[in-house]
Amino acid sequence: MTNRLDIILSTSLFEGIAPASAEELLQWLHPAIKNYRPGEVVLLAGFESNEIGIVLRGRLSAERTTADGERLPIAALKEGSVFGDVLSGSHTVSPVTIVAETACELMLFPHAHLLAVSGTVPAALPRLLQNLISTISDKYFVLSHRLDLLMTPRLRQRVLLHLQSLGADKGPVAIPLTRTALAEHLGCNRTALARELTRMKADGLLKIEGSQFTLCGMETGN
Repeated sequence: MTNRLDIILSTSLFEGIAPASAEELLQWLHPAIKNYRPGEVVLLAGFESNEIGIVLRGRLSAERTTADGERLPIAALKEGSVFGDVLSGSHTVSPVTIVAETACELMLFPHAHLLAVSGTVPAALPRLLQNLISTISDKYFVLSHRLDLLMTPRLRQRVLLHLQSLGADKGPVAIPLTRTALAEHLGCNRTALARELTRMKADGLLKIEGSQFTLCGMETGN
């Protein structure tokens, strides 16, 4: 439980909550620990979800299927990621399918447990609720930026928009993603991304040194 608690304390949901207070909250929430095999569906698009989850081990992928059947990666969820928080308090069905990419261990608890305020409640509950609201707000802006990327028609424009958001137009920035992961984030395949990065370097728009990216120009029309 110690290792699990360390992971839980590292999440945005439990930010600023002391270990003893977190343990009290967990006893009060009665979370379930579930394990999933690689490829197993955690949440299927089109279904409601009333649970908030934390990834204790492994990696999940949130995907959306387009009208022509293409699988579009929306988010990668790794150890310490919080998920289900946006949907759990509403009656809206999930727009994405969440799949276990690797063997996973998840902690899940119903959103309704946060509102069951009868009797004595943990002193740290208000902080947990505040963190939940902050986490949802942060995800809104991240998803808004992701949609802007995916709705941008040209790959060069998507690369520029993403790098500008990271501040690469002001100086070198490190991108911790592999080329494959970056391609998935930008909604293209690795070959297309490699080709476009090469063209951008040749056009004098981009410098790449290892994982460091620097924008040298702002033209998007090529």
